[in-house]
Amino acid sequence: MQNKRKIIYILIGIVVTLLVINVVLGFVQIKLPNNKPKTLSKKVIEEKFKKVLNDYGIEEGWIKNGKIQKGKSDSLSNSFVVSIPKDIPIAQMLKDISIEFKKQPVEVSSSEEKINGLTNLIIESGNYIKLVADFKYDNKIIRQFSSAAFLLNNIEGLKEIELENLLKNPLRFGAVLPLETSSKATAEILLDANKEYFIELKDNSDNVDFELDEDLNLDELKNHITKIISSFNSPKLFFIDKNESGISQGVKNFIEKGFDERGRKLLQLESITYLKGENNEDLKSLLRFHLTNLKFNHSKIFRISVEDWFIIQDELNNFLKKGNKILTPTRVL
Repeated sequence: MQNKRKIIYILIGIVVTLLVINVVLGFVQIKLPNNKPKTLSKKVIEEKFKKVLNDYGIEEGWIKNGKIQKGKSDSLSNSFVVSIPKDIPIAQMLKDISIEFKKQPVEVSSSEEKINGLTNLIIESGNYIKLVADFKYDNKIIRQFSSAAFLLNNIEGLKEIELENLLKNPLRFGAVLPLETSSKATAEILLDANKEYFIELKDNSDNVDFELDEDLNLDELKNHITKIISSFNSPKLFFIDKNESGISQGVKNFIEKGFDERGRKLLQLESITYLKGENNEDLKSLLRFHLTNLKFNHSKIFRISVEDWFIIQDELNNFLKKGNKILTPTRVL
Protein backbone atom coordinates (compact mmCIF):
# COMPACT_ATOMS: atom_id res chain seq x y z
CA MET A 1 0.00 0.00 0.00
CA GLN A 2 2.80 2.37 0.90
CA ASN A 3 4.57 1.63 -2.39
CA LYS A 4 1.43 2.58 -4.32
CA ARG A 5 1.24 5.89 -2.42
CA LYS A 6 4.89 6.63 -3.19
CA ILE A 7 4.29 5.96 -6.86
CA ILE A 8 1.23 8.24 -6.85
CA TYR A 9 3.22 11.05 -5.11
CA ILE A 10 6.04 10.71 -7.62
CA LEU A 11 3.64 10.89 -10.55
CA ILE A 12 1.93 13.96 -9.07
CA GLY A 13 5.35 15.61 -8.61
CA ILE A 14 6.28 14.92 -12.20
CA VAL A 15 2.97 16.38 -13.43
CA VAL A 16 3.41 19.54 -11.32
CA THR A 17 7.01 19.96 -12.56
CA LEU A 18 5.93 19.64 -16.19
CA LEU A 19 3.16 22.18 -15.61
CA VAL A 20 5.63 24.68 -14.11
CA ILE A 21 8.07 24.19 -16.98
CA ASN A 22 5.27 24.68 -19.47
CA VAL A 23 4.19 27.96 -17.82
CA VAL A 24 7.75 29.27 -17.70
CA LEU A 25 8.37 28.45 -21.34
CA GLY A 26 5.19 30.31 -22.19
CA PHE A 27 6.85 33.53 -21.00
CA VAL A 28 10.23 32.87 -22.59
CA GLN A 29 10.77 33.97 -26.15
CA ILE A 30 13.03 31.56 -27.91
CA LYS A 31 15.19 33.47 -30.38
CA LEU A 32 15.62 31.66 -33.63
CA PRO A 33 18.59 32.44 -35.83
CA ASN A 34 17.96 35.40 -38.14
CA ASN A 35 18.97 34.43 -41.61
CA LYS A 36 18.12 37.87 -42.98
CA PRO A 37 21.34 39.37 -44.41
CA LYS A 38 22.70 42.34 -42.45
CA THR A 39 22.75 45.64 -44.29
CA LEU A 40 23.59 49.29 -43.75
CA SER A 41 21.13 51.90 -44.98
CA LYS A 42 21.92 54.30 -47.82
CA LYS A 43 21.49 57.22 -45.41
CA VAL A 44 24.03 55.91 -42.90
CA ILE A 45 26.53 55.09 -45.65
CA GLU A 46 26.25 58.61 -47.09
CA GLU A 47 26.70 60.14 -43.61
CA LYS A 48 29.88 58.14 -42.99
CA PHE A 49 31.16 58.91 -46.48
CA LYS A 50 30.65 62.66 -46.06
CA LYS A 51 32.20 62.57 -42.59
CA VAL A 52 35.49 61.40 -44.10
CA LEU A 53 35.26 64.11 -46.76
CA ASN A 54 34.74 66.69 -44.01
CA ASP A 55 37.76 65.29 -42.12
CA TYR A 56 39.83 66.25 -45.17
CA GLY A 57 38.34 69.74 -45.39
CA ILE A 58 36.30 69.02 -48.52
CA GLU A 59 33.77 71.81 -48.91
CA GLU A 60 30.11 71.14 -49.71
CA GLY A 61 30.42 73.05 -52.99
CA TRP A 62 33.03 70.57 -54.18
CA ILE A 63 30.53 67.68 -53.92
CA LYS A 64 28.14 67.50 -56.87
CA ASN A 65 25.45 65.05 -57.91
CA GLY A 66 26.30 63.00 -60.98
CA LYS A 67 24.59 60.48 -63.21
CA ILE A 68 24.78 56.77 -62.61
CA GLN A 69 26.64 55.05 -65.42
CA LYS A 70 24.59 52.38 -67.13
CA GLY A 71 25.06 48.98 -65.56
CA LYS A 72 26.65 50.31 -62.34
CA SER A 73 23.50 50.32 -60.22
CA ASP A 74 19.83 49.51 -60.40
CA SER A 75 19.08 50.95 -56.94
CA LEU A 76 20.50 54.51 -57.09
CA SER A 77 19.19 57.60 -58.85
CA ASN A 78 22.44 59.58 -58.67
CA SER A 79 26.11 59.38 -57.78
CA PHE A 80 28.57 61.87 -56.25
CA VAL A 81 31.26 63.72 -58.15
CA VAL A 82 33.89 65.05 -55.74
CA SER A 83 36.49 67.63 -56.74
CA ILE A 84 39.74 67.17 -54.82
CA PRO A 85 42.54 69.73 -54.26
CA LYS A 86 45.95 68.63 -55.50
CA ASP A 87 47.43 68.37 -52.00
CA ILE A 88 45.16 65.49 -50.95
CA PRO A 89 46.24 61.93 -51.82
CA ILE A 90 43.05 60.28 -53.08
CA ALA A 91 44.46 56.85 -52.22
CA GLN A 92 44.79 57.86 -48.56
CA MET A 93 41.25 59.25 -48.54
CA LEU A 94 39.90 55.98 -49.96
CA LYS A 95 41.81 54.10 -47.26
CA ASP A 96 40.18 56.23 -44.56
CA ILE A 97 36.75 55.62 -46.11
CA SER A 98 37.38 51.88 -45.87
CA ILE A 99 38.49 52.28 -42.24
CA GLU A 100 35.27 54.21 -41.49
CA PHE A 101 33.30 51.11 -42.54
CA LYS A 102 35.50 48.62 -40.71
CA LYS A 103 33.47 45.75 -39.19
CA GLN A 104 30.35 47.05 -40.97
CA PRO A 105 28.27 44.90 -43.38
CA VAL A 106 29.56 46.71 -46.45
CA GLU A 107 31.97 46.11 -49.29
CA VAL A 108 34.11 49.04 -50.45
CA SER A 109 35.83 48.88 -53.83
CA SER A 110 37.59 51.43 -56.00
CA SER A 111 39.15 51.68 -59.43
CA GLU A 112 41.00 54.29 -61.46
CA GLU A 113 39.98 55.28 -64.97
CA LYS A 114 43.14 56.21 -66.85
CA ILE A 115 41.33 57.88 -69.77
CA ASN A 116 39.67 60.72 -67.84
CA GLY A 117 41.69 60.54 -64.63
CA LEU A 118 38.73 59.70 -62.40
CA THR A 119 38.89 57.45 -59.37
CA ASN A 120 35.68 55.53 -58.88
CA LEU A 121 34.31 54.35 -55.52
CA ILE A 122 31.50 51.86 -55.00
CA ILE A 123 30.02 50.92 -51.62
CA GLU A 124 27.70 47.91 -51.44
CA SER A 125 25.63 46.51 -48.59
CA GLY A 126 23.12 43.66 -48.51
CA ASN A 127 23.93 42.80 -52.13
CA TYR A 128 22.85 46.29 -53.24
CA ILE A 129 24.97 49.22 -54.38
CA LYS A 130 24.31 52.00 -51.86
CA LEU A 131 26.80 54.67 -52.99
CA VAL A 132 28.79 55.53 -56.09
CA ALA A 133 31.32 58.38 -56.19
CA ASP A 134 33.87 59.70 -58.66
CA PHE A 135 36.91 61.65 -57.43
CA LYS A 136 38.79 64.04 -59.66
CA TYR A 137 41.63 66.47 -59.03
CA ASP A 138 40.91 70.16 -59.60
CA ASN A 139 43.83 72.60 -59.80
CA LYS A 140 41.53 75.57 -59.24
CA ILE A 141 40.40 74.70 -55.71
CA ILE A 142 42.50 75.21 -52.58
CA ARG A 143 41.67 74.32 -49.00
CA GLN A 144 41.56 77.23 -46.59
CA PHE A 145 43.80 76.65 -43.61
CA SER A 146 44.99 78.01 -40.30
CA SER A 147 48.31 77.39 -38.56
CA ALA A 148 49.54 76.41 -35.12
CA ALA A 149 52.94 76.22 -33.45
CA PHE A 150 54.06 74.53 -30.24
CA LEU A 151 56.66 75.21 -27.56
CA LEU A 152 57.57 72.12 -25.53
CA ASN A 153 59.00 72.21 -22.02
CA ASN A 154 60.46 69.48 -19.77
CA ILE A 155 62.43 67.98 -22.67
CA GLU A 156 65.55 67.92 -20.51
CA GLY A 157 63.85 65.34 -18.27
CA LEU A 158 63.31 62.77 -21.03
CA LYS A 159 65.10 59.45 -21.09
CA GLU A 160 67.33 58.76 -24.09
CA ILE A 161 64.80 56.52 -25.85
CA GLU A 162 62.02 59.04 -25.22
CA LEU A 163 64.12 61.84 -26.70
CA GLU A 164 64.87 59.69 -29.76
CA ASN A 165 61.15 59.08 -30.30
CA LEU A 166 60.44 62.77 -29.96
CA LEU A 167 63.04 63.74 -32.53
CA LYS A 168 61.76 61.13 -35.00
CA ASN A 169 58.37 62.82 -34.93
CA PRO A 170 57.99 64.73 -38.23
CA LEU A 171 55.78 67.41 -36.66
CA ARG A 172 57.48 70.75 -36.10
CA PHE A 173 58.00 72.11 -32.60
CA GLY A 174 60.33 74.25 -30.55
CA ALA A 175 61.86 73.29 -27.20
CA VAL A 176 62.15 75.69 -24.27
CA LEU A 177 65.24 74.76 -22.25
CA PRO A 178 66.27 76.00 -18.81
CA LEU A 179 69.24 78.31 -18.39
CA GLU A 180 71.52 75.49 -17.24
CA THR A 181 74.92 74.16 -18.28
CA SER A 182 73.36 70.81 -19.25
CA SER A 183 71.09 72.54 -21.77
CA LYS A 184 74.09 73.03 -24.07
CA ALA A 185 74.21 69.31 -24.92
CA THR A 186 70.42 69.11 -25.37
CA ALA A 187 70.53 72.17 -27.62
CA GLU A 188 73.11 70.50 -29.87
CA ILE A 189 70.98 67.36 -30.15
CA LEU A 190 67.96 69.43 -31.14
CA LEU A 191 69.90 71.37 -33.76
CA ASP A 192 71.26 68.16 -35.26
CA ALA A 193 67.65 66.98 -35.64
CA ASN A 194 66.65 70.31 -37.28
CA LYS A 195 64.52 71.30 -34.30
CA GLU A 196 64.33 74.77 -32.80
CA TYR A 197 65.21 75.53 -29.21
CA PHE A 198 64.87 78.53 -26.92
CA ILE A 199 66.23 79.43 -23.49
CA GLU A 200 64.08 80.52 -20.57
CA LEU A 201 65.89 83.01 -18.35
CA LYS A 202 65.67 82.52 -14.57
CA ASP A 203 67.73 83.70 -11.64
CA ASN A 204 68.49 80.21 -10.36
CA SER A 205 70.97 78.84 -12.90
CA ASP A 206 73.52 76.23 -11.83
CA ASN A 207 76.17 78.19 -13.73
CA VAL A 208 77.54 81.26 -11.95
CA ASP A 209 78.29 82.81 -15.35
CA PHE A 210 74.55 82.77 -16.08
CA GLU A 211 73.45 84.47 -12.85
CA LEU A 212 71.12 87.43 -13.31
CA ASP A 213 70.80 88.62 -9.74
CA GLU A 214 70.06 92.26 -9.01
CA ASP A 215 73.01 92.31 -6.57
CA LEU A 216 75.39 92.08 -9.53
CA ASN A 217 76.84 95.31 -10.85
CA LEU A 218 76.13 96.39 -14.42
CA ASP A 219 79.48 95.20 -15.75
CA GLU A 220 78.92 91.75 -14.28
CA LEU A 221 75.39 91.60 -15.74
CA LYS A 222 76.69 92.69 -19.13
CA ASN A 223 79.36 89.99 -19.00
CA HIS A 224 76.80 87.34 -18.06
CA ILE A 225 74.51 88.40 -20.90
CA THR A 226 77.42 87.99 -23.32
CA LYS A 227 78.21 84.52 -21.96
CA ILE A 228 74.55 83.43 -22.19
CA ILE A 229 74.38 84.46 -25.83
CA SER A 230 77.72 82.86 -26.70
CA SER A 231 76.74 79.62 -24.96
CA PHE A 232 73.37 79.50 -26.74
CA ASN A 233 74.16 81.25 -29.98
CA SER A 234 71.50 79.71 -32.22
CA PRO A 235 68.24 81.21 -30.94
CA LYS A 236 67.49 84.84 -31.65
CA LEU A 237 64.60 84.70 -29.20
CA PHE A 238 64.77 84.15 -25.45
CA PHE A 239 61.93 83.81 -22.97
CA ILE A 240 61.21 85.08 -19.50
CA ASP A 241 58.21 84.34 -17.28
CA LYS A 242 57.57 87.32 -15.04
CA ASN A 243 55.72 85.09 -12.57
CA GLU A 244 58.53 82.57 -12.12
CA SER A 245 61.84 84.06 -13.28
CA GLY A 246 62.87 85.71 -10.01
CA ILE A 247 64.45 88.48 -12.11
CA SER A 248 63.71 92.03 -11.04
CA GLN A 249 62.19 94.52 -13.46
CA GLY A 250 65.37 96.61 -13.45
CA VAL A 251 67.55 93.62 -14.43
CA LYS A 252 64.98 92.57 -17.03
CA ASN A 253 65.13 96.01 -18.65
CA PHE A 254 68.94 95.82 -18.71
CA ILE A 255 68.81 92.33 -20.29
CA GLU A 256 66.38 93.51 -22.97
CA LYS A 257 68.70 96.37 -23.86
CA GLY A 258 71.73 94.06 -23.97
CA PHE A 259 69.89 91.53 -26.10
CA ASP A 260 68.68 94.20 -28.50
CA GLU A 261 72.26 95.39 -29.02
CA ARG A 262 73.25 91.83 -29.97
CA GLY A 263 70.31 91.12 -32.28
CA ARG A 264 68.37 89.10 -29.73
CA LYS A 265 64.85 89.55 -28.37
CA LEU A 266 63.30 88.76 -24.99
CA LEU A 267 59.68 87.55 -25.04
CA GLN A 268 57.12 87.03 -22.29
CA LEU A 269 56.49 83.29 -21.87
CA GLU A 270 53.34 83.71 -19.74
CA SER A 271 51.58 85.49 -22.62
CA ILE A 272 51.54 82.24 -24.65
CA THR A 273 48.55 79.93 -24.13
CA TYR A 274 49.49 76.97 -21.95
CA LEU A 275 47.68 73.70 -22.69
CA LYS A 276 46.97 71.61 -19.61
CA GLY A 277 44.01 69.39 -18.81
CA GLU A 278 42.84 67.58 -15.70
CA ASN A 279 43.13 64.34 -17.68
CA ASN A 280 43.96 63.19 -21.21
CA GLU A 281 40.46 63.71 -22.60
CA ASP A 282 40.23 67.14 -21.02
CA LEU A 283 43.55 68.07 -22.63
CA LYS A 284 42.42 66.89 -26.07
CA SER A 285 39.11 68.71 -25.72
CA LEU A 286 40.92 71.93 -24.80
CA LEU A 287 43.20 71.65 -27.83
CA ARG A 288 40.24 70.93 -30.15
CA PHE A 289 38.49 74.02 -28.81
CA HIS A 290 41.45 76.27 -29.61
CA LEU A 291 42.15 74.73 -33.02
CA THR A 292 38.49 74.77 -34.07
CA ASN A 293 38.22 78.46 -33.20
CA LEU A 294 41.27 79.41 -35.23
CA LYS A 295 40.24 81.60 -38.15
CA PHE A 296 41.47 80.81 -41.64
CA ASN A 297 44.83 82.40 -42.49
CA HIS A 298 45.46 83.00 -38.77
CA SER A 299 48.01 81.32 -36.54
CA LYS A 300 48.41 80.68 -32.82
CA ILE A 301 51.24 79.39 -30.67
CA PHE A 302 50.84 77.14 -27.63
CA ARG A 303 52.96 75.94 -24.73
CA ILE A 304 52.70 72.31 -23.64
CA SER A 305 54.71 69.80 -21.66
CA VAL A 306 56.54 67.18 -23.69
CA GLU A 307 54.55 64.46 -21.88
CA ASP A 308 51.28 66.01 -23.06
CA TRP A 309 52.72 66.51 -26.56
CA PHE A 310 52.80 62.75 -27.02
CA ILE A 311 49.14 62.55 -25.93
CA ILE A 312 47.77 65.03 -28.50
CA GLN A 313 49.31 63.45 -31.61
CA ASP A 314 45.99 62.14 -32.98
CA GLU A 315 44.40 65.57 -32.58
CA LEU A 316 47.28 67.20 -34.44
CA ASN A 317 47.03 64.65 -37.27
CA ASN A 318 43.31 65.42 -37.59
CA PHE A 319 44.16 69.13 -37.71
CA LEU A 320 46.67 68.51 -40.50
CA LYS A 321 44.31 66.24 -42.42
CA LYS A 322 41.99 69.21 -43.02
CA GLY A 323 44.84 71.02 -44.76
CA ASN A 324 45.98 73.08 -41.78
CA LYS A 325 49.66 73.66 -40.99
CA ILE A 326 51.95 73.16 -37.99
CA LEU A 327 54.74 75.69 -38.19
CA THR A 328 58.04 76.24 -36.42
CA PRO A 329 57.59 78.70 -33.53
CA THR A 330 59.86 81.35 -35.08
CA ARG A 331 57.40 81.70 -37.96
CA VAL A 332 54.64 82.63 -35.53
CA LEU A 333 56.46 84.61 -32.83
